[in-house]
Amino acid sequence: MAAARALTDSEVPRVYKALQSPRDRLAFLLGCATGLRAGELLSLTRAHVYDHHGTPRHYLSLTVPVTLKHGKPRTIPLAHFVRTALTHYRKNIALSDRGAALFPSWKLQPEPLGLRQWNRLLTAAFAQAGCYGPLSSHTLRKTFARRCFQFLDGNIFLTQQALGHRSPTTTVYYIAEDRPLIESAILQACAPFYLENQYHPFKVVAPGVTELTNLMLPSELDEPEDAAPNQPQ
Repeated sequence: MAAARALTDSEVPRVYKALQSPRDRLAFLLGCATGLRAGELLSLTRAHVYDHHGTPRHYLSLTVPVTLKHGKPRTIPLAHFVRTALTHYRKNIALSDRGAALFPSWKLQPEPLGLRQWNRLLTAAFAQAGCYGPLSSHTLRKTFARRCFQFLDGNIFLTQQALGHRSPTTTVYYIAEDRPLIESAILQACAPFYLENQYHPFKVVAPGVTELTNLMLPSELDEPEDAAPNQPQ
């Protein structure tokens, strides 16, 4: 599923508007705002997002039966705009059955919306919104990954935690398509190497030249790279 691309900031509202029902719009919004896998998203019940009084929760807690991959529980904060959307969605469902699917299938109630149908709904919305390329239900999670990576200043390990990945290697595949963002993160990560008077294994010895403290001989900096050994200058 790593081939699916993320949506851009301008594409997200277009896809949201292209979806027709409150159920589909909330599922899309929740997927982009939490990074849930499609199977996790469609497995949510009303008790996951509403408390006993019908008030939207501040945190979404995923237990082992819902967290389909790796079987590792996760807790995800719900943004204010997500809780506002949940408040509006309440009028479309019965909260008395807290174990019922949050996103029920219209034809197979009380069964949840199926993954195949969810992909069909999204495919139609992507096309109507003028979004093309490798897009699927996994696009929502990729969009969340991209946003996290951006707002975490390119910190791959924090992005890994936000996505619930077991290894940062998996997280790299999620954001590998976004070269400008990755290059920006690399430059930010290297910035401390070029700050003078800062304790770091690298130190500035000349404009644009760094030296590995105590490990580089001064004579090594005196000889141009393209000069042959012992060749008179």
